[in-house]
Amino acid sequence: MQNPFSRDQIKNYLFFYAGIIAIIILFYILNTYLNPIQVHEQKVFDSNTTMIPIMEEAPEENKPEIEEKNTIRLLDKAY
Repeated sequence: MQNPFSRDQIKNYLFFYAGIIAIIILFYILNTYLNPIQVHEQKVFDSNTTMIPIMEEAPEENKPEIEEKNTIRLLDKAY
């Protein structure tokens, strides 16, 4: 059985693959050197502070009453 690929096709494929890898490495190097990552200042939270007091709910008399109207009717039978 003969080889379906000639040596030139395999060589061209390997050169193409190496070229793609070289382009990827080139873009990675250009991206890291020309676009430096900015270092942000680390925030430090004070854990020794006391908790903020939670607001108490308004008294019951000031709350408006909401009329509860059931607009959904249930069926007599469950299907």
